[in-house]
Amino acid sequence: MKAYILFLLLCLSFAIATAQSREIDSLQNLLKAAPNDTTKILLLNSLSIQISRSGKYDSAIAMAEKAEKAAEKLAYKKGIANTLMTISIAQYRLGNYNSALEYAFRALAVFQDMKSKRGIAYASTGIGDAYTQLCKYSKSLEYDMKSLAIYQELGEKQRIMYNLRSISINYNYLGNYSDALSYALKALPICLELNNKKILSNLLSDIGSVYYRKRDYENALKYYNRSLKISDSTGEKILSAYSLNSIGNIHEDNERNYDAALESYSKALVLFKEVKYSIGVTFSLIDIGRIYRVQGNYSEALENESEALDMARKINYPTLIAKSHMELGFLDMQSKSYKQAKVHFDSALVISKNIGVKDVTKDAYRGLFQLDSTMRDYKTALENYKQYIVYKDSIDNDANEKKIVQAEMNYEFEQKQAAEKLEQNKKDAIRDAEETRQKAKNKIALGLIASFSIILALLVIVIFQRMKGAEKKKLLAEQQKSWLELKALRTQMNPHFLYNTINSIQSFILKNDTKSSANYLNQFARLMRGVLENSRKDKITLAEEMEGLYNYLDFETMRFSDKFNYQIVVDEKLDKAKTLLPPLLIQPYIENAIWHGLMPLSSGGGQVNIIFEKVNNHIKCTVDDNGIGRKAAKEIKNDSMHKSLGMSIVAQRMESMNKMYQWDMKVDITDKQNDYGISTGTKVEIYLPLILNTVLYD
Repeated sequence: MKAYILFLLLCLSFAIATAQSREIDSLQNLLKAAPNDTTKILLLNSLSIQISRSGKYDSAIAMAEKAEKAAEKLAYKKGIANTLMTISIAQYRLGNYNSALEYAFRALAVFQDMKSKRGIAYASTGIGDAYTQLCKYSKSLEYDMKSLAIYQELGEKQRIMYNLRSISINYNYLGNYSDALSYALKALPICLELNNKKILSNLLSDIGSVYYRKRDYENALKYYNRSLKISDSTGEKILSAYSLNSIGNIHEDNERNYDAALESYSKALVLFKEVKYSIGVTFSLIDIGRIYRVQGNYSEALENESEALDMARKINYPTLIAKSHMELGFLDMQSKSYKQAKVHFDSALVISKNIGVKDVTKDAYRGLFQLDSTMRDYKTALENYKQYIVYKDSIDNDANEKKIVQAEMNYEFEQKQAAEKLEQNKKDAIRDAEETRQKAKNKIALGLIASFSIILALLVIVIFQRMKGAEKKKLLAEQQKSWLELKALRTQMNPHFLYNTINSIQSFILKNDTKSSANYLNQFARLMRGVLENSRKDKITLAEEMEGLYNYLDFETMRFSDKFNYQIVVDEKLDKAKTLLPPLLIQPYIENAIWHGLMPLSSGGGQVNIIFEKVNNHIKCTVDDNGIGRKAAKEIKNDSMHKSLGMSIVAQRMESMNKMYQWDMKVDITDKQNDYGISTGTKVEIYLPLILNTVLYD
């Protein structure tokens, strides 16, 4: 009963407390009266978590260790596991990733012994996070996937969203940008459903990071700015600061615009200092110091890097301590203080090796071999260069691990195909031998009636040639008929599309806004020019198709800017300039998604994602929306809404082309639902033949 009362008091203290210090004080007061039972362990662990949130990680670890010892005395497994995870998280925030990994694995073992699914998922997520920081991205994926499967089974959407984002980040580091985008896009609708703007800002920043690593700086900057806009609106200064840092990276790496980069880093520093986020402050100081070094302003660079090192030591963050030593080493090289430079590079090397952060270790060896070369110690320089290559290759091997696994799967598949082909060759040889024996018997019979056989053979040849000619004429006639049907359907498609588009622009003109109307008409002219040009072609490239889709979607978003957003993603395996496909097949499905799925949404927030992938010998185009769904759309009786004439025309076109070219084009439509059976939109999967630089029609 006493434990129950204490637990209620604990809950009450959390509800009343409005500041972190008050929460800590409340917990400490409750702890004084707590008996030596599970309630005390709960209080110690909760107090440790609150202390950790205040940034005092060493004190938090000490408190959690007390909770662990108390739990061990009572053989309280849940308490042991939870306190181990609390220590793991604190070690992670200190930058001690190997220690964080060790405690998370210990917690995992206890949760597995308890057969606690939620606990196993919790510990696996912690392990995955630590492996990411240690640059072991494939190992991180392994544990993130395990925890994701459990949270999906438990239906915990917040955790599902977190794991999807973690998986996306790891794929990004591995260079698998297609999967990185895919998992980020899977997390987006959950984020929107939970109305979690903080995670939304992070996800947009993650997508920007994918484009940044692909060196698509234009799109990277666009998503970083979107993330910044959301974090600014919600007052999340730490997120805003990180977005500003990322924007600074683009100015620095792509544009070599060091003044703009310095401005972004400085704005980030101000925000980090406002919220007293020491880790972020240290990051910004390192970045600012590097820019000053590149600009030749060594006094300012030294001041910032020295301050960064002092702060990194104060918060005991090994990764940042190593990075600060690195930058100071390069500064000392510039000022020809070679002895001091070596001290800094050696310090960076020892620390990074100790915590297992490969990319910092690689850069430390790079600094050392450059220093040794400058000092003409070529033997030592060569040894350090070899170590630099070893770590560089190690990081590259982590990134290529997934590709190697895929290559092994392809090899097994090819081996299986070769075995099947060998078996088929044996059967063909037996059949050929039987046919040869039969022909020999026939030859003997034909020898007995040679004259009759010759006449009969000539007669058969003549008849066969005539039949072949008749069959060829019939086939040509059928192809000509199918071609004419296809031409007629394409001709019907253009007026239909023009009618729908002109109907869309009518409202713009009626607003009597001259400037806006001129803009809309200009966009309309560009859209129509593309449609008419493509409609005259039997085939267009994927790049031309994407340009047409961008024009159409931009046109629709000009009118309904607050109704929906869109995203187009293309598999890197598809060469946009060489991949061919029939025109005007995909747009009607996007139009249907917008008008029938997204337009009826009362609160806006619509999203349509168009994804082009290479699947075996097909191009798979997925049109995925979060609209009201087909069932609800059918129930809406509104004559002003678009009719689905375009869909029936596309179906007829596909039928004609399948018949004419023996293709297997098809469309699969899935009605999406959440765990409660509520519609979450529609997914359309369109399978088209994969054609590379070949003529589509005669």
